[in-house]
Amino acid sequence: MRGLDVAQLSAALLAACTPWFVASIALRVATTHAAAPAPHLHSMKLLRAITVGAAIAASIATVILAPSLWMLLIVGLGFGGAALVALRVLGEIDDLTRPARRVGSAERAASLRPRKPGEYLPWSWRLAAAGTAVLGATAFVVRASSVVSGRRIFMPIVFAAAALVFLWLYEVWAHQVITGPIVAGDAGNLRRVVRRIFAMELLLVVACLGTAHALLNLDWAANGTLGAAIELAGGVVAVAGCALAVASGLVGRRYETAGR
Repeated sequence: MRGLDVAQLSAALLAACTPWFVASIALRVATTHAAAPAPHLHSMKLLRAITVGAAIAASIATVILAPSLWMLLIVGLGFGGAALVALRVLGEIDDLTRPARRVGSAERAASLRPRKPGEYLPWSWRLAAAGTAVLGATAFVVRASSVVSGRRIFMPIVFAAAALVFLWLYEVWAHQVITGPIVAGDAGNLRRVVRRIFAMELLLVVACLGTAHALLNLDWAANGTLGAAIELAGGVVAVAGCALAVASGLVGRRYETAGR
């Protein structure tokens, strides 16, 4: 099997399994933060079945030489079907873990001084992450502007763009955690949560940009297997980042609405 075929197979399998990975990680994160047992989800069985079917279809499709638009169509259909079920799974996770995330205490915590991001995460750290993303993306654009024969540009561009998207998503997440309402007793954990979000943000930016640069001018004829391994590793990190970003709306305790 050629290096390009290995890369096509690994990318197809990862794409087919991504909805299941995202739903599974979101379920684990939501139940952990809600301190609730993992609920039994009927739609998770359907998602597993569709994922297995999509993975089998992707494996069978390896008879199509890479790169192939037919392979893209097959994987796209499998991903689309699994993604629709995964959205249903996420809805069930939200519904079933919401009671454990709601606090019914009549006692409320309030502060007259608004919380600021700089109190929980040094501005120098945030600027370093943003600077890494900007410099890495700029260097990628400069390298991509040069003419190189036989270059495969699509996946490097996807990973470079993903780095900037993750930077924005995780900055928004951290800001919401810092400035949003919190339950009395949870304030002490706020700094730890914010720094974990930042650590994942930095990892995603570095991993995605590193993957983009590594794949940009790769000689697939000579180093196809290495390229497939790099692409797969970067894809797994990106999928985990997507799952955690999706799970951000499923974590965090909140007070019940007054009068309910």
